[in-house]
Amino acid sequence: MTIFVDGDAFSNLLKPIVVRAVERVLSKEAHAIDHREERYTPDNIKQYLAMRNLMEMVRDSGVITGGPKPFEPKDAHAFANALHRFLTEHGKA
Repeated sequence: MTIFVDGDAFSNLLKPIVVRAVERVLSKEAHAIDHREERYTPDNIKQYLAMRNLMEMVRDSGVITGGPKPFEPKDAHAFANALHRFLTEHGKA
């Protein structure tokens, strides 16, 4: 069974759960790609988790971080292209 999850569809309270799930999935040689076309790998997932945890601590201390830039149609197009490249590389397209 294949399950695709849009992590941004979840509230901020649930996002850490999704990220931890991705980490577990990657340990089973699965693949994950985010909405900004970044591929999560066993080599980079710990970096993403560390940055997420750091930014959470900064926000919890009261610093206003501004958040990520808005997701735009060009981002959706870039994601679609990245997903297509991935599927082509792995013989699924």
